[in-house]
Amino acid sequence: MATVRIQKYHGKRGTTYAVKYKDPLTKRTKHYKSFKRHKDANQARNDLRIILDSGKIPEKKQNHFTPMTFAEVSDSLKLEWIDRNKKNELAEKTLVVTRELYKMVASVVLPRRDVRS
Repeated sequence: MATVRIQKYHGKRGTTYAVKYKDPLTKRTKHYKSFKRHKDANQARNDLRIILDSGKIPEKKQNHFTPMTFAEVSDSLKLEWIDRNKKNELAEKTLVVTRELYKMVASVVLPRRDVRS
């Protein structure tokens, strides 16, 4: 039988219940999910126990969104324009005009940054 437990936390926003399990491969305790209600955490614990007993490992959802900075976006756009030009999806004239427009906008948005390329 899989080791799954509920841990109670008291925080600024109230009490939460974290469902944790012992990974059968690494033998380390891992966090599964957190809940506001003990009833929901208990249901998740039972579901997780079934998953682990069947020999599967729960999949992690990627809920974290990491926004890109304007500099990262502009750099990726420049690379995209160059790639599209090489594939003949973007004309040379359009590439030149796009770069000039980029220089004007970037000089305002990205102060103290070299925007020559």
